[in-house]
Amino acid sequence: MRNETTGRANRMGIILQGGGALGAYEWGVLQRLYAEDWFKPEVISGVSIGAITAATIASPKCKDPVEALKTLWGALTISAPDIVPAYIQRHLAVFGSPQFYHTRHDYYAFPSWTSYYDTTPLLGLLESIVDFKALNNDTAGPQLIVTATDVVSGEITPFSNRGPYKTEITPKHILASGSLPPGFPMTEIGGRYFWDGGLFSNTPLTPVIESLDSSDDAENILIVVNLFPSRGSLPTNMMDVHSRILEITFSNKISKNVENTERINDFCQLVKAIDPVLPASVKAMEAWQNLVRYTVIGDTIYITNDGAEPAGAAMDFSAASIESRRASGFADAGAALADRPNRLAKKAAIQEQMKRVSEAMGAPRTGKATVVEAGVRERDKTA
Repeated sequence: MRNETTGRANRMGIILQGGGALGAYEWGVLQRLYAEDWFKPEVISGVSIGAITAATIASPKCKDPVEALKTLWGALTISAPDIVPAYIQRHLAVFGSPQFYHTRHDYYAFPSWTSYYDTTPLLGLLESIVDFKALNNDTAGPQLIVTATDVVSGEITPFSNRGPYKTEITPKHILASGSLPPGFPMTEIGGRYFWDGGLFSNTPLTPVIESLDSSDDAENILIVVNLFPSRGSLPTNMMDVHSRILEITFSNKISKNVENTERINDFCQLVKAIDPVLPASVKAMEAWQNLVRYTVIGDTIYITNDGAEPAGAAMDFSAASIESRRASGFADAGAALADRPNRLAKKAAIQEQMKRVSEAMGAPRTGKATVVEAGVRERDKTA
């Protein structure tokens, strides 16, 4: 796929956050994105429920990612007769989910428990939906990246079907990414034990950016789906307190990640802008060659679930709540896409303006925005 404005090839990455039942929002977002011909992600990253979603669309057995998502969420949804009040349906997941997890019954071993549930059913669900053989084929399909937290070291561990984090992806790698304590047990892989990747970072941008093309011929697009809004309601009881803790834990890193990414992006633009005028001795330096390889992100699309969610929403797999989040994700993705042409047009105008300025100054161009462009953007904001 090529960018209609610049003519350069597009490479696209998408990051799917974790958030339990809130992940139905990502289902709706992806339904809307797949309706666009240009949506062909080459790098798909996910954490926790986002990892389950990412694996589902990266290599669906049915060959249709949208249909596979429908099957996935049909299996995760907990249905109940209409006679059951809605407020009770929202809490039925505490008793387990047939194809996701079930309660433990080995009460005699309670003193040595490290989790309240058994997630074995999820392994079977993943096997039925994801084609792991095709996923691990180096020559086909998108790159999948999922992350988990090493329980002993406390460090984030990426797993991928190709690239620097390459390993043979199995259902256990996806399960490891979603092993959120104390509800779910740690997952053992190769003698190491893992918890949910969201404990370390619920929006792991770095592995995706590293996997995108750093050449001048590529126009990189990054899509970030944020399940946890930073702002929330003041807690009025202990359940509210617990819910708000989870929201802050899993959402507060996104703003810092975005801020750092944009700062690094400006730095990358500067490096590429001055590279042509540097002496050969500087270009030959290993440190400079490493800098030039950094990736510039041409367009970043943020789609955020700003809808008000009640306490315990991440455990609410009721049919009504799942459908409501799917519909919200679909609508919010549509709004983000509707605004995209305006953003791209403004960016193209700024780049054209800076091209004329650079030509007047005799400065060479790389086809990317220069660091001066940041000043123009800031000036336009205050104009």
